[in-house]
Amino acid sequence: MLLQQVHINRLEINSIEFEDDIVEIPLSPGGEHSFEIAVINYGAPTNVYFSISDNLEDYVTFLEDNPYVAHEEYVPVIAHLPVDGKGFVEGEIYVIVGYGSKTAGFSVNIGNEKSANIPVDVDVDDHITVENMHTGNKLAGTNRNRNKGYSNRRSCSVKYNLDISSRFILFVSGVLIVSLMAYVLYTQFTGIEFEIGFYPAVILSILFTALIMYLFLKLPINK
Repeated sequence: MLLQQVHINRLEINSIEFEDDIVEIPLSPGGEHSFEIAVINYGAPTNVYFSISDNLEDYVTFLEDNPYVAHEEYVPVIAHLPVDGKGFVEGEIYVIVGYGSKTAGFSVNIGNEKSANIPVDVDVDDHITVENMHTGNKLAGTNRNRNKGYSNRRSCSVKYNLDISSRFILFVSGVLIVSLMAYVLYTQFTGIEFEIGFYPAVILSILFTALIMYLFLKLPINK
């Protein structure tokens, strides 16, 4: 696609003229457009140099920026807009002839200036939003209450199990202690002794010590 015509050496040596002073390239972010610049030479064959302004460096690419023009040449150019970049860019394309003795440029607008300046509005249903907020708060409150109730039930269950275990240990220890005391009293009054053995004696001693510690910890003075 021919986008611009450049005439050199038509008015005088190294003169530069443009068909259009401003070139519009409508692009959307992520889009790309290939075009050509026609260079028409009315004088002696010469090299023509192309350059761009700094703000177009990331948006315009010349596939050939130094053509040798005998009569007429077409310079391929690619313009593009990054997806996450600006929606509108403007700058200058420069044409240099006479080995740098003469420079002229034309304006280039890439993108859509109006759409780039219009903010994107998102329609939100306030009724649905408020209703969802209330629903979310209710669900959150319900979950908190359920978790709190579950935590309380779990705490009570653990406490209840501990109470049962403590009572069982106390009961077994008491039975063994009472049995030991009954054995001692029986041997004193009757003179008949039974051998208990080393390990049973150790177990009875441990149980007796545990019972004493348990009773000591449960006394009101230690609470």
